[in-house]
Amino acid sequence: MRSLDALAAAALAVVGLALGEPTALAEPPPPRIQPGHVPQPESKDERGLWMEMADFEKQLAASPMLVRDPEINNFGRTEFLLERHAAMGLDPALVDYYRGEMYRQRGGEGDAEAASEAYLRSIAHEKLYPPSFRNLG
Repeated sequence: MRSLDALAAAALAVVGLALGEPTALAEPPPPRIQPGHVPQPESKDERGLWMEMADFEKQLAASPMLVRDPEINNFGRTEFLLERHAAMGLDPALVDYYRGEMYRQRGGEGDAEAASEAYLRSIAHEKLYPPSFRNLG
């Protein structure tokens, strides 16, 4: 119910702005969990779960399979997010633009060509992004 009230207040504010009427926006509700909150497990099972997850995180941090190179890690993370955004149906022109940016910024062997291909795919869509044209040269 609270989210409907917030949505209605925001809609009224937008209509008021469109009509040129000054409106006061409602204050957002205080966060349920305050910054700096440290959870206090109340049961033996909950404490056990927290301890189990802490052990898992230690094992993960020490794993030889963990990729520690920030350059590889950043590129892989960006590529994963772009694939996920494409699968979610986000604007393909925007996804292709950012894929071109990803390759351009990495600057490895073959990345200039991959960036150009991504920019060309970006400008082939209905919605155009001027930076795609700029980055093509």
